[in-house]
Amino acid sequence: MRIDCAIRYPTRWQAPAYVSSARRAAGEIELGADVTVLKEAIGAHPQMPWKPRAPTDLQRQLDAAQLKLLKANAELEHKTQCVSRLEILVAERNACIDALHGRIDALREQNKRLDQEADRLAEMVRLAPQLDAAMLSPK
Repeated sequence: MRIDCAIRYPTRWQAPAYVSSARRAAGEIELGADVTVLKEAIGAHPQMPWKPRAPTDLQRQLDAAQLKLLKANAELEHKTQCVSRLEILVAERNACIDALHGRIDALREQNKRLDQEADRLAEMVRLAPQLDAAMLSPK
């Protein structure tokens, strides 16, 4: 449907970004269509023929309360995200600490075994007959 009218988009605006190519392909809007047709197609509302009312004190208070609520919600969402990230970091840190505790326990066990072996060897050396210089010299 092509509208021939004095108000047209200039050549460079014949394919505005807000008009989907699917609508153009379906024939709802043709390139170079009238501005009012484009506004209707995208759901734009016409301008009010009267002046808007001045906001009342109650409306201003409502707007201020809504703004405070939005800020509080944004802050709460930010803090919730921070908490979730911190929980992940704490879980990773705890896993690392547990792994290090396991390694410490394994090394303690190894030290106990080595101490026992050292004690056994020291006992063997203590009980071995004393060698004198005559026994060590070659014959």
